[in-house]
Amino acid sequence: HIKIKTTDLTLALEFPRKWLKPIDENGKVIEGEASQLRFTAGSLSFDSENGLNFAQQSNLSFTKSQIANPGFTLSFENAKIDFSRSENISEATAAGYPPDFVGVYVGEAEIGLPPKLKIKKDGATAKIVGRDMLIGTGGISGTIGLEAKEEGYDSPLLHCTFGNWELALDSFSVTFLQNSITQSDIRGHLTLPDNLVGEGDSGVIDITINILGNGEFDITASKPEGLTLKFLKDYTFFTLTVKKLSMKLLIL
Repeated sequence: HIKIKTTDLTLALEFPRKWLKPIDENGKVIEGEASQLRFTAGSLSFDSENGLNFAQQSNLSFTKSQIANPGFTLSFENAKIDFSRSENISEATAAGYPPDFVGVYVGEAEIGLPPKLKIKKDGATAKIVGRDMLIGTGGISGTIGLEAKEEGYDSPLLHCTFGNWELALDSFSVTFLQNSITQSDIRGHLTLPDNLVGEGDSGVIDITINILGNGEFDITASKPEGLTLKFLKDYTFFTLTVKKLSMKLLIL
């Protein structure tokens, strides 16, 4: 039986600037410094029967950084690590993980896209976010989403054109609990070509996708005031007005 204990433990991993460059709150690269991942624990003990155990709260901190030269950024806050197989950090207990959970908790993580990679010419740059993330034994929990980098910016997060058809993503987030999807918010809109819609109709259809935990997902297309379709290029000989259309699919 082997036991080892040390107190006031602080470790830091420093990254080469060719990999990561620290940035300030305005996203400007800080010269002459290196990005660091720091780990702080009150005390660390090792027991050949129970493994690693941190007697006090163990925290991770990371310098907000630019990833190499392309301009992607990486940051996270309120991160904790759990190596103990006999007791949990409080966040893992609240999410229903058993006492032998081993893994990492991150309160908020962000991957920012480069400033030149804009969703639209006059739009904002997007960021991938993760909140209340637990990653380890027992699976992944937390919320992953896509947001505009500038707060309050209400343009589409993604926008693409296929010929005369336009598709935009307005909102995207998926919440997991131990690898199962418990909630989703995926909304966007589809704009039809002028030659398919009636006179005076914008041709914009709201699209909502709901992902279910059993592998199914619902797709709903709606337009409260109704969408008027025409089936001849130059004449409105026959029209069809649609207000809502839904379908359910199963992912095998």
